[in-house]
Order: sequence, then C-alpha cells, then structure tokens
Amino acid sequence: MSTEFYIWYRVDSTDRERSLIDPVAIETAARKLIHELHFLNGVSGRLLKREDEDIPTWMEHYALQAQTSSKNLSPSEFEAVFGDLVMRFWPSHFPKRYTERFELIELKQS
Repeated sequence: MSTEFYIWYRVDSTDRERSLIDPVAIETAARKLIHELHFLNGVSGRLLKREDEDIPTWMEHYALQAQTSSKNLSPSEFEAVFGDLVMRFWPSHFPKRYTERFELIELKQS
C-alpha cells in the first residue's frame, strides 16, 4: 500500500505583518526538510510551486512505499519523524503548513 503526503502553504512575500518572510529562505528550509528526510529515512520528496494566483502556493510531496523507504516507515512514523524535522527547520514566523494524507486506491483491471 502507498500513502502519499501533500504539505502545502502560501508564500506571500508582500505580507506587511510578516515582513520577515523571504521566499528564498522558505525554499531553503523546504529543501533542507526534503534532504534531511531522504538522508535519514530514504523517503524522497518533491517541492512544487503554483503561481496562478495572487499569492503563490507551494507544496511538498512525499510518497511512502516499501520500495522507496529504506526503513519502511509507517504513515504514523513518517508523521512523527517529519514533525521533528519541521520543528528544526521551519521557523514559527514562516507560513502555516497544511498536511493532506491520501492512501492509494489500487485499480483492478477488468
């Protein structure tokens, strides 16, 4: 079974109340998260960006499958490890992160 995580957030570089938000710093932090997760647990991630709105939406994508994770993390183990990494690499003044978790539905051939 495959579990996929989609973590998205809005990167508003014009937000006057949060003037410390720098898109380059956010990208650097996201890349550190992705790199560290792969280094520690063999889980690969991707960073995506959509700019078709006033405020760009960024998304990290992680797919847990037995063959992609050297430690075969369960979804709950992934969430715990990932939560620890977010605490280390994602400062509190950065955008709020939203996590969506999906299970793959195997399609049966008829």
